[in-house]
Amino acid sequence: ALWISTVHYSDLREAILTGAGAQAASDGLLNFTPQPRLVSADMLLLASGGITEPSGVVETLPWYLLDPGDYPEPVSGPYKIMFLDSAGQELAGYTRSFTTTGTEDPAEPGLFTFKIPYPPNTARVQIRRVAGNALLKEIFPSATPPGLTLDPPASTTWQGEHSLTWQTSGAGPRYYSVDVSTDDGATWEALAVHLTETSYVLDTAAFPNTSTAWVRIMATDGLRTATV
Repeated sequence: ALWISTVHYSDLREAILTGAGAQAASDGLLNFTPQPRLVSADMLLLASGGITEPSGVVETLPWYLLDPGDYPEPVSGPYKIMFLDSAGQELAGYTRSFTTTGTEDPAEPGLFTFKIPYPPNTARVQIRRVAGNALLKEIFPSATPPGLTLDPPASTTWQGEHSLTWQTSGAGPRYYSVDVSTDDGATWEALAVHLTETSYVLDTAAFPNTSTAWVRIMATDGLRTATV
């Protein structure tokens, strides 16, 4: 599963607030309340964005589909995310209630970031208010994920700064994340999220010497995700 540090959560917050034209709030804006961890055999959706009230305008950051694994239940609240099939029927058992975190300034959006199971037959995703069931946002996943290939490195031994480059295919905008593991893939740390360039400079000086390091690139079109 993808691990997002507090720094990257702050980056998500900054991106939403900047996009909404608001000033960044304090580091206490995001809700880190521990939640029970569950395990999903389905892929996990990493969803993040902001909701401005009372208009109900939803701004989403790029979403990512991750490998099956464990996840904390979102903090229950006034919104819900629903998954529908091609006939427009709710896929039972996947709807989740969630809340947002924000400031006292009503002009700033409340933010959300969570992981939840993603049903394989999803044809659309909706965000609604729980009260009144009002539809706030609807997302239609693309038929296929982006094509993605990592350019082979010149050497398998890296020292200092190392440039990673990759190629992608398909129509529409693409966003990328770069993760690193120093324990042979047992755990992963996000180095960058929502990149729009097909390159990233990794500084190996920030990591311990190891022969079991891996780098992972993820490409998303806003929801459907490819990984190399």
